[in-house]
Amino acid sequence: MNILVSPLDWGLGHATRVTSVIRQRLAEGHRVIIAGSGASLDLLSLEFPQLTTVQLPSFSPRFSKYAHQVQALAVQIPAFLRSIHDEYLATRRIVEEHAIDEIISDNRYGVRSERCKSVIITHQLRPRISSLCPRPVEQMLAATLGQMLQKFDECHIPDIAPYPDGLAGELAKPLGTKLNIKYIGLMSRLPHDNLEHIPGVDTLCIVSGPEPQRSIFEQRLTEHFAGRPGRCVIVQGKPGRSEVREVGNIRLVPHCDAHTLASLISSAGIIVCRSGYSSVMDLYSLGKRAVLVPTPGQPEQEYLASHLVNFGFSYVTQKKISTL
Repeated sequence: MNILVSPLDWGLGHATRVTSVIRQRLAEGHRVIIAGSGASLDLLSLEFPQLTTVQLPSFSPRFSKYAHQVQALAVQIPAFLRSIHDEYLATRRIVEEHAIDEIISDNRYGVRSERCKSVIITHQLRPRISSLCPRPVEQMLAATLGQMLQKFDECHIPDIAPYPDGLAGELAKPLGTKLNIKYIGLMSRLPHDNLEHIPGVDTLCIVSGPEPQRSIFEQRLTEHFAGRPGRCVIVQGKPGRSEVREVGNIRLVPHCDAHTLASLISSAGIIVCRSGYSSVMDLYSLGKRAVLVPTPGQPEQEYLASHLVNFGFSYVTQKKISTL
């Protein structure tokens, strides 16, 4: 079969987790075409240089430098809805050009087609909007999301268990809609076997997410760990770059392949990272826990950081990184 895989380009998490899907489909003998854009497509091109890639831009929200993102995102809703329609039309052309038999979309609501089986991967059945958002408005948005999800043949939820026992918590609470839900376990690109012990990794910081918060997070971590006892490795989340720099006791690594990152995680004494769901799945699958630092103004990450305390994680806000 010809299978189209397309992750959302909001940070690297959606791209990293579909690598396991791509490897599985290739092992089954299928042909895989990757559709995406930006850093996520760069990452997948590095992981699978032999595969055909297609440019399919996704909506790129403009995040504020400040914690209160609700107003900045709310004014972009019309553009977001238009982008879903545009990517649906673009997907239809890709399906025809490459004779696609199955689509696997990671959180891209417009990447689907009536001409082939369409699957969406998401843990967000009830996305968090804001603590300031009235409950009825949040319920209305969840219902709208449910209507979009119903247009897919299957909805795959990557989690260890259904609600309320899963890592995603209330985010994956089933909607009152007729979704064909399947729980598929955790998705992680990281290997578990033959990992190397990397000495001298007292603290590992994994930076990810959209700009400008990615750069702000990296700067805060660099300032905090500079000159402190022990060695700190900061993985910057910049695929396509290769220059490793040493700044005092800090080693700045632009990007790691899956085996190296898994070895670093396994070797680290302390791990600090965003509370993005893909990062959490990587850590949990390796039996590791971390200090989670939610991206300011992203309610989903703020909720997950709090919820995952029940699973052995801890968290601080970005403003309080200095307390680590």
